[in-house]
Amino acid sequence: NFNASEISFQTNLSKELQITFSNEGDEKVVFQMDPAKSELRFDRTQSGLTNFDAKFAPSIQKQNYLVKDENVEVRVILDASSIEIFVGNGRYVFTNQIFPEAPYTHLTISGASNAVLQDFKMNKLTSIWKNE
Repeated sequence: NFNASEISFQTNLSKELQITFSNEGDEKVVFQMDPAKSELRFDRTQSGLTNFDAKFAPSIQKQNYLVKDENVEVRVILDASSIEIFVGNGRYVFTNQIFPEAPYTHLTISGASNAVLQDFKMNKLTSIWKNE
């Protein structure tokens, strides 16, 4: 269960990368680095409950990024109803609400055959509330 988790690693901005959190109910969120298009993408269109408002998760979010042959930190903070992704110490950021019907229990990382992840860390986060 990846609720209340933090994942971080170093990777090269010039290499294709995809991170997917998913659950047994085929719900998922996907983050992609696409250097061929100079695009970072975040897809929550299949993240769980999305049909409560037409403006919630209507399409894949995109932002351009400067492709460099440079290692940067990718940091993901995942909670029961939110996900934040920081690339390059906050140079690029995605912050989103998500409403999966069950916790995400699978993590898949894929990418270019020459992509490398370094200093991979995964931590459980603790609540700031004393009674939880």
